[in-house]
Amino acid sequence: MKIAVSVDTPEPGARVSFSFGRTSYFAICSTEKDEILFIKNPFSNVFGGAGIQAAQLLISHNIDLVVTGKIGKNAMRFLSFAGIRVVSRVEATVIECSEYFNQLETFENSDNYEKLYNTLHTKY
Repeated sequence: MKIAVSVDTPEPGARVSFSFGRTSYFAICSTEKDEILFIKNPFSNVFGGAGIQAAQLLISHNIDLVVTGKIGKNAMRFLSFAGIRVVSRVEATVIECSEYFNQLETFENSDNYEKLYNTLHTKY
């Protein structure tokens, strides 16, 4: 499983970025390899459509779950069509998200998704 976390700095201790499409980086956490890679979001400063383009970037990286602060409806729709789940309004670090995600036995189980959502979800 791969989880993408929107962050403003490429550090494991970075907090989840408020914005999905305008975030500077995505932390890509893999449970298979137990690693965190950071990719720059080349669409953070585009005039329009940043969220959809960022969604396409994550789809190309075979992401299973996106963790972010705020996400627009078009990007959300795009990710949903690709079968990628999204947990928004999260206030946590990359490490916290990665560790919690690694603890879930089977992400496909809807109870585990709800548990993840309830654990990482906060209101801005």
